[in-house]
Formats: sequence, C-alpha cells, structure tokens
Amino acid sequence: MKLGIVGFGVVGSATAKGLKQFGNEVYITDTDRKKLEENEDNFHARKNYNIAETDATFVCVPTGKYDKRGSRINDFYINSVFDKLGEQLRKNERYHVFVVRSTVLPGMTRELGKKLEEISGKKLGEDFGLAMNPEFLRAFNNEQDFVNPKATIIGGYNERSRETVAKAYKTIEKTINFRALEEAEEIKFL
Repeated sequence: MKLGIVGFGVVGSATAKGLKQFGNEVYITDTDRKKLEENEDNFHARKNYNIAETDATFVCVPTGKYDKRGSRINDFYINSVFDKLGEQLRKNERYHVFVVRSTVLPGMTRELGKKLEEISGKKLGEDFGLAMNPEFLRAFNNEQDFVNPKATIIGGYNERSRETVAKAYKTIEKTINFRALEEAEEIKFL
C-alpha cells in the first residue's frame, strides 16, 4: 500500500519505519524540514504532502496533554492538519482513509470526520474512510514497540476503513482487534 504519515516525531517515525518494514510504500511530512531532509533516502519525504499519492493517511501529531479526568488541553495541531486534509479531500477523486494515530478523547475522531465532510463536501463512509489506531509506544523503544506490539487496535467508521488499515499491518502475526471508533480512543485511557 501507499501510506502517508503526517508528523515525524516519536509516533510518526516509528509508524513510518514499521509500515515500511511491513512492505508498504511510505510518504512522510513534518513541519520540521530537517527531519524530511534526513529521511528522504528512506521515505518519500514531502514538504507539501498530497493525499492523491496515497491510499491512507496516518495523522501522528501532538495532541496536547491530558489530566487524570481526560480533559483536553490543546487540540490545535490535529485540527489544523485535518483542515488541510479536508481541502485536499475536496479535490481527491479516489477513496482515501484517514487514520488518527494520536491520543484523542473519545468522540474526537468522529468530530474530525465531520470536519472533513464539511470542508470537502464529501460523504464519510462513501467517499472517504476514517479510523482510529491508538499507539502504545514508549519514547525510548518506539520502533521496537511498533513492530512487536502487545496489541494492535483498529477502530473504524466502517468495515472498509478497518480493513484498509489492517491491510497496512498485514505482516503482524499478533491478532488485530477491531473496535468502534470511540472504543479505540477510550483504550488509551484505561
């Protein structure tokens, strides 16, 4: 598959390297141009990422800090990324799946799907898919944690969304657990 990674920090870099190791073609983008330059030999590094080049986009950007009650402090980055992705979706002719791989509160992935609908004029489930793929990565061992996960959780808006993400993970031998969007989001807080 051709997969895009938006954000090349701890989560994004491990996700990109792992998905490439699983045999996918990986496109990366980040606001830090140095990260792109340093990784252009390993990935398709894009200053201006375009969803038309890929089948799915994994959004791996910082989503702020959470207190013990799960209160959101800052969702600026993920919202601004989805604003830009919505603009691209408007012009895109192929079905594309957007995968939230950042820690978000239950319900936020669905809100981001509605945002994509509003901006693009396209219909969730018909014209594009949406999934939540929570990460369980430790900063000091992120790449190893990705390729040898205790569990891989995929929450999807619909079966097509879930199956698209599962296809990207096709070589993981451990069981993939399919969930509803909100269940996948909630698992991060357990």
